[in-house]
Formats: sequence, structure tokens, C-alpha cells
Amino acid sequence: MAGPSALPRKNGELLFDEAWEGRVFGLATAMHAGQQFAWDEFRDRLIEEIAEADAHGDDSGYYERWLAAFERLLVEKGLLTQEELSARLAAFESGERYDADGRRKRAAAQATIITSAPIATTSISGSAGTR
Repeated sequence: MAGPSALPRKNGELLFDEAWEGRVFGLATAMHAGQQFAWDEFRDRLIEEIAEADAHGDDSGYYERWLAAFERLLVEKGLLTQEELSARLAAFESGERYDADGRRKRAAAQATIITSAPIATTSISGSAGTR
């Protein structure tokens, strides 16, 4: 892609400032590879999102526009409803997460459990302990 929809690069490599940017890039490219939509469909929405942001003086970043275009395309293609998308966003913002079995968990509580658990260690002499 060239022009306003061109991917940010540094020394020819894709440039992601934050982990979520790489994730949304991967989701969009994987769904395209899985033939969920044509790349031109996504590109056209991305160009529209960038133009709209520029027209309104929106200083959002490239991948924020990428995400908006991706979300819009998912809804337009019927892969998600706007309600499903809104519910997932609300859950994400609240820290609510679900495990593989669909059980609700709180990300903050999970992080506390993980970081406060003692770590088993073994010294060079072979004696075990915890930190």
C-alpha cells in the first residue's frame, strides 16, 4: 500500500509502537488470508478513516485508524454485530476476561495472583527455596 494507507516502517521493517498495534495488524491480515474479506475492502475503509480523521483534525495514530477501519469492516461484513463489538470493548475496558471454558475472570485479580505467588528456586548447591 502506498499513500495515506501505507504501513508505518523504519528501515523497511513494520513499525509498531505498542503490542496492540501488532495484534490488530495480525488479526486483519489473518482474516484476509482466511478469505473473510478482500484486501481492497479493508484498504478502502482505512483510507476513508484516515481522511475522516484528517478532515476533523483528529490526531489519532495510524493504527487507531486501522482498528476503526477493521471494526467497521467486521460489522459491515456481518462477522460481528455492533452490539457484540460494544460488549467486548466494555469488557476489555473493565478488565473483564474469559478463560478458555468461558468462565469470567478479572485481569487485575489474575495479575495479582500471578505476581504474588512465591517462585520456587534452586540454588547452585541444589537446595530448594522460594522467593
